[in-house]
Amino acid sequence: MKQYPIINIQEIMALRDGVSYHGEIAVFISRQGPDFVFFDGNPVYINAFTYFIPMQGEADFISDGTVFRAGRKTLGLISPLHLTCFRNVSADFRCIFMSVTKEFADRIAAPSVQNRIVHGIRMHSSPLMPVTCSQNALLQKCLLTLRDDIAATSHRFRLEMIQNSLVRFFLEMDNIYGTTPAETEQPRYATVLKKFTGLMMNNFRERHTVPFYAAALNVSPQYLTSIVKKQTGKSIHRFICEMLHSEARKLLASSDMSIQQIAEELHFSDQSAFTKFFRRQAGMTPQKYRKLNMEGGTETTGTTETADI
Repeated sequence: MKQYPIINIQEIMALRDGVSYHGEIAVFISRQGPDFVFFDGNPVYINAFTYFIPMQGEADFISDGTVFRAGRKTLGLISPLHLTCFRNVSADFRCIFMSVTKEFADRIAAPSVQNRIVHGIRMHSSPLMPVTCSQNALLQKCLLTLRDDIAATSHRFRLEMIQNSLVRFFLEMDNIYGTTPAETEQPRYATVLKKFTGLMMNNFRERHTVPFYAAALNVSPQYLTSIVKKQTGKSIHRFICEMLHSEARKLLASSDMSIQQIAEELHFSDQSAFTKFFRRQAGMTPQKYRKLNMEGGTETTGTTETADI
């Protein structure tokens, strides 16, 4: 089965004009029309929760093989378990995107942020929500303010401004969807998949084995493995490997952490085990990846089928 890469926020920013805060939260406006499509139109996973608001035009948003038509009366969410791409883009299509890692959101105490992330996990099968044109404009305004706050690199309270603007965005979303009818009861496998998403996002750095997630969800490893494989086409082991690889690329590119410190951060047994893992994923050592990044060299996203943790 074909394997698809997990892309982090920094790698998206390298392809599009936008602003980012430490690779944890970013806002960018797409190019117009056919130039909008990135990653050559190939499906990818994104190691963040990504919200997109069409500004004009229409495009097909493909999520896990299902086609949705995105336009000004829709708001979209891409969760880390959505395999997504855009196709059949109209000549005038433009979109504003906001990507935020669960780790960044978890550091904000505001319930609205936590509720929205949880709701995002629940949207796995229905990633587009209806909005009116006025609601679309309001949410656009919130993201443009957030973009300005991220860009204010010299402001003494930059982080606080970013957090407040993110909370404002989610408050507006909660105001819009606060009266949304309760979700219909879903089959057990869908509930387990949603819970697994949040659990993995919180624990993939420390927990690398299937039994941990199965025990936390009170299901057997075999049952959990079969659910994730059937619904996403990717094994749990593969997801964890690629999440670790994505996080490693981010830390190598944006932090001053040593290779040993990154290995410890991602809970590898030692630096040698981390280096072996990274070489199998990326086709190069962490040191070489960091050097190429500093020199502006070409990066690899890594789609190897087998890897040891």
